[in-house]
Amino acid sequence: MEPVELTLWSSLVLPLVLNQEPPPATLPGGGLALLSADTDRTQEFVFQSARLPEIRGASMHLDELNRDKLLAILTAKGLLTGFIAPLDEKDEKGCVVYAGGGSLLALVPLNLAEELCREIEALYPRKTDIATITAVTLPITIAQARGLHAPISQPTGLTAADQKRFAAGVHETAVQQLMAQQALALRYRKHAKTSLPHVETDPHARQCQSCGRRPASDVYTFANEPTRYFCRVCGENGRIGRANKSWWNEQFVDWAEKNHRVRLIAPKANDLHEIGKVSNGYIGYIYADGNGIGKLLEVSDSLAAYSRLSQKLDDATLTAVYSALFQNLYQPQTGDVLPFEIITIGGDDVLLIVPAHTALPVARDICAGFGAQMADLAVDKQPPPSMSAGVVIAQDSNPIYFIHDLARQLLQNAKKNARQPGAHLDFMALKSQSTLATSLRDVRKSPYLQVNHKLINERCLLTARPYALADLDKLLRHTAALKNVSFAPGQLHQMRREFQNGRFPAIFYYLYQRTRLSSEQRHTLRQIETDWGMVEPDGAPPWIALPGPAADGFQEFTTPWLDMLDLREFVA
Repeated sequence: MEPVELTLWSSLVLPLVLNQEPPPATLPGGGLALLSADTDRTQEFVFQSARLPEIRGASMHLDELNRDKLLAILTAKGLLTGFIAPLDEKDEKGCVVYAGGGSLLALVPLNLAEELCREIEALYPRKTDIATITAVTLPITIAQARGLHAPISQPTGLTAADQKRFAAGVHETAVQQLMAQQALALRYRKHAKTSLPHVETDPHARQCQSCGRRPASDVYTFANEPTRYFCRVCGENGRIGRANKSWWNEQFVDWAEKNHRVRLIAPKANDLHEIGKVSNGYIGYIYADGNGIGKLLEVSDSLAAYSRLSQKLDDATLTAVYSALFQNLYQPQTGDVLPFEIITIGGDDVLLIVPAHTALPVARDICAGFGAQMADLAVDKQPPPSMSAGVVIAQDSNPIYFIHDLARQLLQNAKKNARQPGAHLDFMALKSQSTLATSLRDVRKSPYLQVNHKLINERCLLTARPYALADLDKLLRHTAALKNVSFAPGQLHQMRREFQNGRFPAIFYYLYQRTRLSSEQRHTLRQIETDWGMVEPDGAPPWIALPGPAADGFQEFTTPWLDMLDLREFVA
């Protein structure tokens, strides 16, 4: 659990939101409350098993909870079933502002708010034994919901400096301030939880052979599999995952039929081997997430605007994912689709598994498609929202939970270490399982990928990752072109060793090997050098000089060459 970061808002807003007196039974202009809910530990629930059917079943369980069960709690109390509509001064039934991906925002009757919170928070642990959901409410008037300007009271007892800071941080409309308060209250409640769901395990009980954390409660025999002992949750996940195709895969087929007029059968892989067998036993795991989405939603000047933006975000993500899959996995010659598995699409989060040779093109097209659909939205003259991704290419025998964790690290690195704003993609090709035991930060700073020469204040970065989308296009194109350059395996291994010896040994070895190639192959290499700026004055093949010294005063050089060599066998 991450530590709570105390900010100005926590000192100013939390006393107002969390320690206020109980709200009155009704409020002028409509007795409503703004209810916000968000799930926790869902990925721990999905990836508690290493087998794809149980992962699929857990994801389908969560999809059902997110799509149906949450709204069922609201409709059971007589609330409006539709999403937000023009609010009437006399309307106290409330409505749904946003629901999806494990998040919920709704206007509810004030006298039912606390009861709804209790029912919502009891829902996920009862069904999953691991995942939870946090819910908070805040009284709101119809005028505030409409986004009308309302007086914002300043907390008492502030110093002169804090009064200025408060005035600078006040949002323009009542809705913007309420959303900021709601988000802070939700985060505070998440971190303030004192207990988590836990199933007591008797040391003498047989352990579940899927999750290994709960006692087995039943015997399950699935077709073509040995009899195994599962706990209640894993057994249900396995039953659903083996009997059904992913809901998202089914939706992809409907989308393809509607948009491309083709009839497909939704692919269903029984295990990771069925996905990897079309790519020499390797799979590609993609974890994509939007950039700048929170800031985009925060500037909504009404709940209706928030609802429209949320729906646009959902539509953009779905369209980007389905378009990328159709573009790269559909085989027009046979009318088939290469096997894949969409684990989940929630808001601007995407988790999916594809054959290894399609992983980077699919991830690139998802990020590019999302950015194209969100290009008309910008906040405070900043670039419009974009999407970044982390991609792991690994053998289909690797544990899926560790692949997921590595993809998460790659995604964080793509967002954090991007050299320019916008969509970026980071990747790693695992040739051995030893990398799974090492953090990404340690790998990138190891002598294998970073060479420091302290005597001349020079640092050579043997990878150019993460890549902006335009650079990734170049990388994939040039990697495909390198397949026509007849480097022997021994030459490639020697080239890696020379790169790890520093800049000048790499230059000498590279230029020597280039002179031994045919004129056509030399032309290919020179085209790569020109496209990447490896020529004077920016660099010397195969290096690119990064602008300005680093924070420690070192002059840095990077190269995409080792990245291209890593991808040679994974590019069509």
